[in-house]
Amino acid sequence: MPPLFLLLVAAADAARNVTVSKCCPFSHTLTNENKCVPVTAPEWNLRVYSPTSRKYLPLNQVPPNWHLQEAIKPPCSIPGLLTTSTLGSYVPFRNGSLFVVHNNKLVHPPDYCIDYNAMLYCLQEEQEAQNITFVQVKKCCGENAIFSDTNKTCIHMKNGGYKVDVGSEKRLVEGFPN
Repeated sequence: MPPLFLLLVAAADAARNVTVSKCCPFSHTLTNENKCVPVTAPEWNLRVYSPTSRKYLPLNQVPPNWHLQEAIKPPCSIPGLLTTSTLGSYVPFRNGSLFVVHNNKLVHPPDYCIDYNAMLYCLQEEQEAQNITFVQVKKCCGENAIFSDTNKTCIHMKNGGYKVDVGSEKRLVEGFPN
């Protein structure tokens, strides 16, 4: 193959550089109380997905196209905090965006920061803030749908005919148990 072709393929697969905020200084980590505390041996607990290669990048590594700015939290009036102890609660992408699973929300770099074992993002509405404090009951097909063993897929019910009552202190969300 000609060298020019190889360069074009490499350029097409390379992700653009993106600036991502790290919540705390590099020598600190974000706790589940939203505080930065010193850490002696910092280690990322991170699984970044690359849509172009359709797989996760190497575990616990920051993508090479991410330029981290330390000690910058997003300017939020209502912050949401997720830790990696709730594995699968958010998925960072190589392009710098991040998907928050239980809010079904795509968040972009100015609206979140990431840290070794947690991430902080901006909640847009009071309803989102309330949902994050409730116990979440995960249902694989989500609201108004059931899983069909015969069809091996979710079947959506017309007119909201299928309801699951999880009580007033819980919220029904899409997803699989951790």
